[in-house]
Amino acid sequence: MGGAYASGSMKKATELPTWVATHEREETGSGNYFVAQHQKSLHKAANDEKIQVEFLRICGEISGVSFPG
Repeated sequence: MGGAYASGSMKKATELPTWVATHEREETGSGNYFVAQHQKSLHKAANDEKIQVEFLRICGEISGVSFPG
C-alpha cells in the first residue's frame, strides 16, 4: 500500500502507469490488474456481484455515504 514499510520502490511505482499509458490497449487491456507490468489474476470474489453489493453496503454503513444501486 504505502508508508515506510511498503515493499518496492518509488521508481518502480511510477513505471506501471507510464507503461499502461504508452502501450496499445490490446496489450494492456481494460479493467485488468497489473503488478510490475505483468497481468495478475483477481481474487475470484472480486467478480462476485453479491459480494460487491455487500461491500458497498458495509462501506456506506461505516462512512454514512450511501452508494446508488
